[in-house]
Amino acid sequence: MTQNCQTVRRLAAIMFADVAGFSRMMERNEALTFSRLRRLREEVNFLKVEEYGGRVIRATGDGFLAEFGSAIAAVQCGLDIQRTVMALEQGQPASDRIRFRIGINVGDIIVDGDDIAGDGVNIAARLEALAPVDGICVSSMVREQFRDDFGFTDMGEQKLKNIARPIRTYALHPDAAVPVPDLTPAVDRPVARPVRLSIVVLPFTNVSGDPAQEYFSDGITDEVTAQLSKIRGSYVIGRDTAFRYKGKEIDIRALGVELGVRYVLRGTVERFDEGIDTTAQLWDALSGTVLWADTMEVDKAAVRNIRREVVNRLAIALNLQLIEAEARLSLNSESPDATDLVMQARAAYYRANTLEALQHVRAMFEKVLLINPDDQAALVGRAVTMVEQVFGWPSDANAQLIEEADRLMAKAMPLDRHNAYARFVMSRLRQMQCRIEAALAENQIALELDPNLVEAIAWNGHLQFASGRPESGIDPLQRALAQSPKDRMRWVWCLMLGLNYSLMGQYHDAILWLERSIAINPRHWANLAFAAVAYANVGDLANARRARAQFESVYRGEVIEPRFYSQTPAYLELLEARVMPAWRQMGLPEPATSILCQV
Repeated sequence: MTQNCQTVRRLAAIMFADVAGFSRMMERNEALTFSRLRRLREEVNFLKVEEYGGRVIRATGDGFLAEFGSAIAAVQCGLDIQRTVMALEQGQPASDRIRFRIGINVGDIIVDGDDIAGDGVNIAARLEALAPVDGICVSSMVREQFRDDFGFTDMGEQKLKNIARPIRTYALHPDAAVPVPDLTPAVDRPVARPVRLSIVVLPFTNVSGDPAQEYFSDGITDEVTAQLSKIRGSYVIGRDTAFRYKGKEIDIRALGVELGVRYVLRGTVERFDEGIDTTAQLWDALSGTVLWADTMEVDKAAVRNIRREVVNRLAIALNLQLIEAEARLSLNSESPDATDLVMQARAAYYRANTLEALQHVRAMFEKVLLINPDDQAALVGRAVTMVEQVFGWPSDANAQLIEEADRLMAKAMPLDRHNAYARFVMSRLRQMQCRIEAALAENQIALELDPNLVEAIAWNGHLQFASGRPESGIDPLQRALAQSPKDRMRWVWCLMLGLNYSLMGQYHDAILWLERSIAINPRHWANLAFAAVAYANVGDLANARRARAQFESVYRGEVIEPRFYSQTPAYLELLEARVMPAWRQMGLPEPATSILCQV
């Protein structure tokens, strides 16, 4: 038989990989499983293959086929993939973790354009099925490339389907294997781009001078690691890996390359009789520079669970800092994808404190939806800008904005009902629709899914206000301020505290919080209007008129709704008795009826 002149044969190392238990995982949650697999495959597996000089031939549903010019490079790559994936999946429940099996063979292949075929490929596919979960199975041809025993386990000869001769096989597991020697100089070795939101939390250093306090700093490290793994889209290196670096001098950039992460968190803990001091530094592992640093002091007398308080504050601050850092990195991308644009939009949202800035954020989310109409983050992000506009800058367009936000959320929620932030946004939407009980229920789910979602913590304080239970709104708002003291929304939380105290008839306390809100943001109508009301209620007409004049300087004709879209009888009764008389006394705008809720 004459060989086709277009057919090329060569010797190559072939890698075949797929996911263990993939069908079961897809049956449980098809959309989420596929999305996570696609991200791992594109941001870990394919990049690692390229890093080690290989070539991805094709994706195969739940796996991929790749070829290498060296068996040693193929094994190095396989070990690196398994270690990286295991670390990134550490934060997932055990039953939901994506876990690969990898088969590697050296053999003759047929090159057909961009594809490859032949017994060498078939054997690699059969070896994959024999590989331990999280491990690698190689043929004797691969094993012979290594002069020493690097943790290979002899599995004996195996009869493989559609392969005439038995194949001697060996298993290799990352936990059991000594690292394969790297034969390329470090300076010449290509470095793969680490995945987005990838971070390692190095063990916090105990600087108390008391070795007995070591457990306390280790506990903070463990809990911060666990909390960061809950950030959507994050990849957090597991605790056991991170603790290998305890007490060692660390080169941040080298560590980033070694672990494949973009960010490194390190810090110190000093515990003393009165409380605890914690320092934290978030490093950019790509440049070796500090992105953010802070010191947190917690008084033991004021906080019952002092370690939990420290962890919560760190987790909230780091969530915001990581979004900001990712947004900056994505700005340098020549062809930003949907995730890059989402990060940029989220960072811009956390900086927005004007209507124009908010509308710019909405346009950014719209760009994402042009790329991927089913991007949940963009759907939710666009919806929240509409809810925020109605809440902060009400106009005749309120009903239209709320209707569009409702349509967006109806599309977003089925994509992932366990998204805490989406639940929080749904709660805000339901309040705008005067469905207070539904709003309370959604916000409670958000807090159950993510107890550190500071927006939802504070929002609970406003929902208590809108339910006519202002005394119950004080604690969650003060908690939000304590846990995120530099948050861009703190002026709103101070305003909400002022509203709760006003409904309680405690006007001096209301003035205190409203003035704090004005000091942070003196360019919004709401804190100025309610400050004028509170001053009028205590008979301080000079300050009432001052606040009223400041209100006029920033008021742009918003259709102001002092009823704040709540029609609960308890709320309306308190509002009419304790706020509206002074509101009318100061001549503040008021529509004849509620501009959203017609009941």
